[in-house]
Amino acid sequence: MIGRVAILAIAALALTACKPDVEPAAPVKPAPTVVAAPPPPPSPASKQLVADYIAAWNAHDAQQAGSFFRDDAVYADATMGAPKRGREDITDSVIKIFMNAVPNSQWEMRGEPIVDGDNIAFEWTFSGTNTGSWAFGVAATNQKLNLQGVSFIRIKDGKIAYEGNYYDGLTMNKQMGW
Repeated sequence: MIGRVAILAIAALALTACKPDVEPAAPVKPAPTVVAAPPPPPSPASKQLVADYIAAWNAHDAQQAGSFFRDDAVYADATMGAPKRGREDITDSVIKIFMNAVPNSQWEMRGEPIVDGDNIAFEWTFSGTNTGSWAFGVAATNQKLNLQGVSFIRIKDGKIAYEGNYYDGLTMNKQMGW
């Protein structure tokens, strides 16, 4: 029995002799938790700007509707091919054409828009009767138009910098009798 106690004592003595002269390192502090900044609050001014823009369309005032765009704005329409660039081109190549072709058009936002700072997305319905000619001399069909789609709008410095519209062009063609 003494042998066993002696071995344990020698082992304990050896372990204490191996103690380093260096102070133990300070406990490692966990890295601070990085919390992502919350998204910017919805901008009431941006939401109002879009409401006013739609109201200008519904008043059939192409110049007023066009005035909501920046000089360097981009307008992308999934059915029109290349994007239109600049306020003047957007007014002449999009707004005036639709207002001429569908002079009684109504553009209505469906539900509440999704607003993230100056970025706005919303569903819409565009309806009316095609009693005016379209671009490139395409004659009126006198057919009713009722499109549903979605728009993505980016506001910069109080003006529309980008508008992207997505809707089913095939439905439009069928409704127009093309």
